Formats: sequence, structure tokens, C-alpha cells
Amino acid sequence: MTTNPGKVFERNFKNSIKNRGYYYVRLKDSASSFCDATNIKFTPDNPYDCLMYVDGTLFCFELKSTKSTSLSFWSEKIELTNLRAANESMIKKHQILGLKEANDHEGVVAGLVINFRETTNHTYFWGINNFLKFTEMTSKKSFNEQDVIENSGIHIPQEIKRVNYDYAIDNLVNMFVGCKVR
Repeated sequence: MTTNPGKVFERNFKNSIKNRGYYYVRLKDSASSFCDATNIKFTPDNPYDCLMYVDGTLFCFELKSTKSTSLSFWSEKIELTNLRAANESMIKKHQILGLKEANDHEGVVAGLVINFRETTNHTYFWGINNFLKFTEMTSKKSFNEQDVIENSGIHIPQEIKRVNYDYAIDNLVNMFVGCKVR
């Protein structure tokens, strides 16, 4: 059985966090994540994928890996003009709102971790506030790697270790925690 590349990315990212001794927890996916969601009622939607805690700072991440050159996203503008497109977006309304709510609290950093696995194989952290600024000023229904770079996305270096990747998250942690960590 072939492993979903997105799940491989999530596992490698988790291992990169845990190998550095940081606290990590993955929120469990609801049953609607695995099958036709129209047949399942009243399943909760997680506000994001995972949490990392380092030296008094809580990080909330929504992890996305794509083989495409772009990722679609929900926005109020899109929902008003095309409800179907808004519902089928790769970055969902509840994820955006969940990250925004988390980020509104002191000591919390929330955003998207995006892996463009087949185009450039680069990975970025895009803080939710910078992402929201982008969605407000654009007429696009999706974003690409250049949009992330031009709108304050933070490159996360990665290194392949035989088969799996290790993500150098210490640089990201140091930017937000404000001191050198382990």
C-alpha cells in the first residue's frame, strides 16, 4: 500500500519536532476526513493539525503538502460568489478561523506550514495574519510559492536523511521564542 505523501510530510515534520525535544501533539482527524463527508453528520472539524510547545510559546500549525504549484483557500469573497469553490478549497474555513482565533492569544503563534513537494520541494511557515492580509488584497482563489515568499512566508530549511526529511525548525522557533533554544 502506497503511503499518502501528505501523511509522510506530516510524519517527517512531527519527527523533526520530537527529535529536538519539543512537545508535539497531533489532533486526531474526524471520520469525515477519511470518507465521503456527506454521509457523516455531526463530526467535529479540528481547527488545525498539530501543536508544538517550546519555552512558553505555543505553536499551532495547519500542515499542507502539495504536488501542485498552488493551493486553493477559503475566503469570504470566494464564498459569496462561489460556495462550491469555497467548500472544496484545500485550506478550509474552519482551519483559517481556528488559526486566527489561536493567534489572537498572547504566547501563541499560529499559521500554515506549506510544502511544495514536487515543484521546488521547499517548505514555508506562513503566519496566519500575513496569510489573511494576502487573502484580503488578492482577487486570486489560490496562492503559489511566490505569493508565500512575497507575503512574509518563512522558509524552513530541510535536509533529506536517506529517505525522510528533517525540517530545521529551530530557526523558526528562535524567531518567535526570542532566544536560542536547545
